[in-house]
Amino acid sequence: MKSRISLTTLLILFSISLINAQNAKFSFSETTHDFGTISANGGIVTHDFTITNNSKEPLVINNVNTTCGCTTPNYTKSPIEPGASGVISVSFFPAGYKGNVSKSIKVKTNLSSDLKILTIKANVVTEDVDYVSVFPVVIGNLRLKEMPALDFSQIDLGGNKVKTIKLYNDSETEITDYLVLPPYITVTPTSLPPKKESNVYITFNTSEYKELGIVNGTIPFGKNTNYKGKDAITYKGFVKENFDNATDEQKAKSPKLNTNKREFTFSDKVNLVSIKLANSGKSDLNIKAIQSNNKDITFSQSKLVIKPGEIADIKMNYPSNKMKNANATSKVYILSDDIKNPVTEINIIVSK
Repeated sequence: MKSRISLTTLLILFSISLINAQNAKFSFSETTHDFGTISANGGIVTHDFTITNNSKEPLVINNVNTTCGCTTPNYTKSPIEPGASGVISVSFFPAGYKGNVSKSIKVKTNLSSDLKILTIKANVVTEDVDYVSVFPVVIGNLRLKEMPALDFSQIDLGGNKVKTIKLYNDSETEITDYLVLPPYITVTPTSLPPKKESNVYITFNTSEYKELGIVNGTIPFGKNTNYKGKDAITYKGFVKENFDNATDEQKAKSPKLNTNKREFTFSDKVNLVSIKLANSGKSDLNIKAIQSNNKDITFSQSKLVIKPGEIADIKMNYPSNKMKNANATSKVYILSDDIKNPVTEINIIVSK
């Protein structure tokens, strides 16, 4: 009996792994879209799901089916080349509905034997939507439910992350260039229709950012929104290298980072400590960045190369007069080309 259970478990795990491997051949910008609160008399609403081919062969969308006639799909018919993207556009006609609505869209491709399920949602009301109460935050001609604070979390170098916010254009005209964007952030759609609620997709693209480690910034609202204030969308994240595709040979020759401690304590009497970094691997260790989420902590070096068998001494300084404002979650991040451990975290403690 034990052998049967073990074999069954292995078969289930194998099946799950196989499904995950198949799904990894393509990905969607998101698998669920919420239209938010819409009027049953407001006409058709439409959303585009972006599908990206992550494989080495052309991706073909064979079929897209919906659960009812109120939902109409349109999709890229031509083969999507490796690394390229296509679109599955889904339209929903809310007339005759009331309350929370959820509809499924089934996608069949040549790269997976399984159907991929996309979902659209909406809260349909029979009367006109009171956008003043739904979106109480006023930004010139725009309205928001709240001032967004975007957390992109970890982003692999070379990849991107997408976050969604809802904006309502309270003017009588279309608004373009409604956000002032850095070159590594894009926004979709590029314009907001008048007197409409829009889902806005904000994409952080590391191919344009090209830096490693901690990310913090703000996205001001554009002058076309008729906004003259100082409030802005804040964002944060952490860009790291991804060595998942490293070969066995690369792993065998990889450098290896070792530290003397993973936790350091500062006090009124101790504001300077040494982090010792050693390379026990078989190739040069490139320390690409040493950072802290506490801006008061500084380092004698933030980039260096450590040869196999060598040890480097990094001084870490935390001024005593800054410790009274100590962040309870202060951390230090060491980013390197150690394939197994590209980000090493060190905890910082302040002794009162």
